[in-house]
Amino acid sequence: MSSQQLHSLDALLLTVRDPESKRLAHDAIAAYHGGALRAAVLSMWVAVCADLIGKFRELANSGDAAAIAKIAELDAWIANRNTLKFQEFENGVLELAKSQFEILLPH
Repeated sequence: MSSQQLHSLDALLLTVRDPESKRLAHDAIAAYHGGALRAAVLSMWVAVCADLIGKFRELANSGDAAAIAKIAELDAWIANRNTLKFQEFENGVLELAKSQFEILLPH
């Protein structure tokens, strides 16, 4: 048996620090409880991406050079409505968080 413990979604929601990320995750959990599974998965992905971007912004505000550069890129893509670049970013955001910023653990 695995040593990892299962938690209720509501209990995990209490561990989310950022208010906006918490709101987005709450919406995803509400969709899950309502049986809207596709909406729940998509909403949770939005919450995860928003939370990671928020963490990148925190790192940038604390002076991390790599985070400052990444946030400048993101802000430029948003300002220019460059959806292709933003989609590329979204496709690699988990790997970026894990490898470059060490926010996520390998498991």
